[in-house]
Amino acid sequence: MGYYSRFAQTRLYPPMKAYDLSNVSVLVVEKHAHMRTILRQVLRQFGIANVFDAATPPVGFQRYKDSYPDIVILDWAPDFDGLALVTKIRTGADAANPWVPVIMCTANTEKRHIVEARDAGATEYLLKPVSAKSIYDRIVSVVDDARPFVRTKAFTGPDRRRSAMPYGGAERRKENQAMAIPKPRSVEDGEEIQPEPKPGRKKPRKAKAGGKKKTVAKGEAAEPEKKPVADETAEA
Repeated sequence: MGYYSRFAQTRLYPPMKAYDLSNVSVLVVEKHAHMRTILRQVLRQFGIANVFDAATPPVGFQRYKDSYPDIVILDWAPDFDGLALVTKIRTGADAANPWVPVIMCTANTEKRHIVEARDAGATEYLLKPVSAKSIYDRIVSVVDDARPFVRTKAFTGPDRRRSAMPYGGAERRKENQAMAIPKPRSVEDGEEIQPEPKPGRKKPRKAKAGGKKKTVAKGEAAEPEKKPVADETAEA
């Protein structure tokens, strides 16, 4: 048993979710031969039998069309334009499956690189050096947290919003207009917020100053309210 096989067995399975990945196929498009070997070994330890690889983006795109993989793991490095390959997979006229999850595996660690990969249509971002755990985490994320696919003139790929964040502005997406969150009303210091009445019910009236409300027992008739009598002696 090789080093990478022992590494995958000892570091992967105890803390991880267990998935049957035997029917999953993965295409690895990687510049360096030793890195392709590492990825193939680790993926096979996950139970993935169908692993294809390519050493250049043009060959990788052809393998992608021929093998129709479930997941693509793609390198992005100098003299290796993985970003252009993601764009071609998403928007190319001859793209076999533009919805395929693409995991960008790269040593580009700056935030701008992550944003560029996301805007090109990458599904996940995996930083080198990789471990069995980090690779498996990205595969599980693709399976568990599948995001809706978006296709517009400016962008094609999985929804770039990863979480539901409160938003008080006007919703421009039709499907979200019914779920728009209203802006909270500001409250001055010492101001008391009265609960809004339920639909169909009148607002409760405020009691007059100095007035007392008399309680009536159940079954007892309420006494008519006495009106004040004018003082006749005062008029005489």
